[in-house]
Amino acid sequence: MLWAGVPVVSAPGAAQPARVAAALLLAAGRGAFLARSLADLPAAAAAALARAPACGAPRAALFDPAWFAARLARALRLAAQAPDHHIVVPEAPAPHA
Repeated sequence: MLWAGVPVVSAPGAAQPARVAAALLLAAGRGAFLARSLADLPAAAAAALARAPACGAPRAALFDPAWFAARLARALRLAAQAPDHHIVVPEAPAPHA
């Protein structure tokens, strides 16, 4: 499961991306999201989607769309006004801190 709350499934393979995906899933405690074979991949994906709400998305500021959009809008306004194209966006408290 990625931190964005999106379930990730992987199947075994000889290529490095398959091994990395499997290692990350195991390290994150999501070994159940590993398919046993390519043929098992659809069933593993369905199981991961069914379990996704129970896993929960993080409460980081990046995943709060309203907070993120407001900060991005402010940064873009500051960038449009900056004569030297160097901006500093003042700190704002995280919404879930």
